[in-house]
Amino acid sequence: MYPNIILTNRLQPPSIVTDEVCTACDFNRPGKNCLRNLEWVWRGETYTAKRSDYYHIKRQIESEFVDGLQSKPFLDLPK
Repeated sequence: MYPNIILTNRLQPPSIVTDEVCTACDFNRPGKNCLRNLEWVWRGETYTAKRSDYYHIKRQIESEFVDGLQSKPFLDLPK
């Protein structure tokens, strides 16, 4: 995705550039202006789950099986 699309639509970049990535970049020169320190704001919404929502999710997890070498219930998987 192009930077102008990211900025115009207020999307967060898919990854954060580390010092190692920046050092290895071809455009890493004195006086570079490629890095912009932007203040990102989380725009998600939260809501309190009702008791019925909790029990619905709990029942769903209890009934799910994970495929692998042997099919196991989700609750029997190692933590």
